[in-house]
Amino acid sequence: MLRPFTRLHEPLAFVRQFTPNWFAMIMGTGVLAQVVAKMPLLFTGQMLLAEGLWWLTVMLFGVFSLLFAARLLLFRDTLWPMLDHPVQSMFLGAIPMGLVQVINGLLLFVVPLHGAALVTLAHGLWWLALVLALGAALGVPYLMFTRQKHVLETLTGVWLLPIVAPEVVA
Repeated sequence: MLRPFTRLHEPLAFVRQFTPNWFAMIMGTGVLAQVVAKMPLLFTGQMLLAEGLWWLTVMLFGVFSLLFAARLLLFRDTLWPMLDHPVQSMFLGAIPMGLVQVINGLLLFVVPLHGAALVTLAHGLWWLALVLALGAALGVPYLMFTRQKHVLETLTGVWLLPIVAPEVVA
């Protein structure tokens, strides 16, 4: 089970407490970068701002991926509590959706400058995002029915995150 809040003084407590909901931030910054890049109203520095937002997205995705991987490797006892948690588990769909924002920015900002060879990288990352999205879309609802306790009174839009992930990847 996750450590109580009083244990946050232990080393690497921030890794133990890191949850997948942080990947929703990546979804937001990535989409914002694309919107700024494609706005019909042009302004000075528009592409510079858009690309800067995308690089922020890439940095956040890298840091959050490392933190999440470290949590799974260093604190294996937190895996099942996270999967059993009625909110944390829903955000597993945000991981592939955040990766899609990295892929879209790669195609929008990097491929025009560095050539089509990076399209192969984007294609490989897309397959990874697809596998992660399908895992979330199939696994989390299964856990909702078999292990978690949900009632109609607690229904929120967060329930859509795992099943929307394949649509975003598509």
